[in-house]
Formats: sequence, structure tokens, C-alpha cells
Amino acid sequence: NNFSTEHIQFYILDYSGRKFGMFQSMPHCGAVLNEENEDSLDAFFELINGIVEERKRLFVELEADSYESANKMHPLPVILVVIDNMAGFAALKKGDDYCRRLQDYLKISIAYGVKYILTCSHLNEILMRTRQEIGTHISLYQKSKYDYGDVLGCRCEYMPPELPGRGMALLNGRPLEFQAAMFEPELEGYERAGRLREYMQSAANANDSMKRAKRLPHIPETLNYKEFHREFLRGRIPLGYSVQDAKPVALPLKQWGMFSLYFGNPIGKNVILKNLLYAAGAEHMAVTVLKKTHDSSFESGNSEFAD
Repeated sequence: NNFSTEHIQFYILDYSGRKFGMFQSMPHCGAVLNEENEDSLDAFFELINGIVEERKRLFVELEADSYESANKMHPLPVILVVIDNMAGFAALKKGDDYCRRLQDYLKISIAYGVKYILTCSHLNEILMRTRQEIGTHISLYQKSKYDYGDVLGCRCEYMPPELPGRGMALLNGRPLEFQAAMFEPELEGYERAGRLREYMQSAANANDSMKRAKRLPHIPETLNYKEFHREFLRGRIPLGYSVQDAKPVALPLKQWGMFSLYFGNPIGKNVILKNLLYAAGAEHMAVTVLKKTHDSSFESGNSEFAD
């Protein structure tokens, strides 16, 4: 709540109990996905990698050699990508594919202010090459001092007590005990979750005027063609949304000479034809229809084209 979206933004892959959904109302949050959203993983990483590519081009324009120097000339928020429970992520078909790419994402993105936070129950849940790109380790709830040592990469002579939020981290090469901050620790788990949800919603309402983090492309389920058509300037035929990035697509009339439509599934044929005729009418075009002898969409009894 102390930082605006100009300072920090975050994206979350939640594979550990789906407790992060409450953050989605915050303007800082661009997305919260879980197992049910596996089909959105491509769009998720395309968005994150797109941010990195945009910043690469900006760094060249600014002649900046680091995120710190670029941020002084052109304020850029830190982007956090949180993957909670790497084992759950890797269990997905697409997740497993992206796990193998993480090492490259971590290596490239950090220079542009895009940082990853990965959580796991055991280090073996993260591929070795990816582990080599991780700069900071924090260890919680380990069974022995040797397990703490494995996570931190050093010898630990001490094991912290088993208390919520208690763990160990490295500071100047030394393993030190630390206590993670907890939201209203005096409350029971379910009460704390309820209070935190209320707090997050209150904070989201208070920060509603902030510029929001980039969101995943989304295709509205209830948008009709007339509403969709109004989003475009004159001189083009709005077609629909790209299946790759869900961005609206239109065909400029200057590029429209002749084209064919192939309907692999004839169910949507009449809808598409009606939309094209509406767009042609909005452009005050003269339309001539050559009707098939049989099974034409323009039969006199077809109410869809009555107007």
C-alpha cells in the first residue's frame, strides 16, 4: 500500500491453495492464474516477455546500460512474477514446457527490472539450470539444519524454532535467522484470510485511480458485433480477435482487393456474413449478392438477413 503502480507491479501463478486471488483486485496486479487457467499460460508469458522486449528497445533509445540508469531517465516499475509451488506448475503440460524455459527468462529479464519469485517444498522441484540463475534463497520450515544448509548453500550450525514465518536467510555470506512479517498474527488462519481479503479490497478501492498494470488479453463473452465495430476508426472492416494474443483485428479497406472465406464449420457462417454486411453498410458500400441455387444463406425465408 506504500508503493504505487509506478513503482511495482506483479503477476502471480498460484498452484498452492489458490490463496492469491484476493490480490487480483489491486491495480498493481496484472494477473492471477491457477490450474484452471492453463490455456492462458501462453498469453501470460507472452505478456511478461513482451514487457522485457519493450524495455530492451527503450534502453537502446535511452542509451542506458542498466535498469537503474534507465529508471532515472524514464521511471519503470519493478515487475514481479511469482510462481507459487513449482511442483504444481511443472505438473501441468504447458507448465512443464515453461519450466524448461525459466532459466532463460531469469537470465535475461532481471537486467530489465523483471524479477521472478519461485516457491517450492524441495530444491529438486526446480531444474538445476534454473537454480543456477536464482540469486537469493530464503528457507522456511526445514526438517533439519542440514536441509537449511542445502537451500542456502552453506553450512548451518543452528536450526530456528518451528514458529510461523520463522526461517533462515543469507546475509553477507552468513546464515541468519529471520521472522517473516505476518498480517494480524493473533488471528486464526481463516479469520486472518477474511480480514486480509477485506483489507485488499479496501486498498484496491482506495487506489482505484492508479494506472493499472498490464492485463492479460481478454475476449468479452457478451460483446456483440455492433459494439465491437464502434471500437474502430472508419475505413476498415473489423474481423474479430486474434487467437494468439486476443487483440482486436480489422482489415483496412486499402488492403482489401479480393478475399475468400472458408467455413470449416458452417454453423457460424450466417453470423460472419451478417457482420460483414453490417460493416459494409457502415462504410456506405454498394453490396451485390450472387445467391446459390440451393442452400443459400440468402433464401427468402431466412430471417437473419431480413433487414
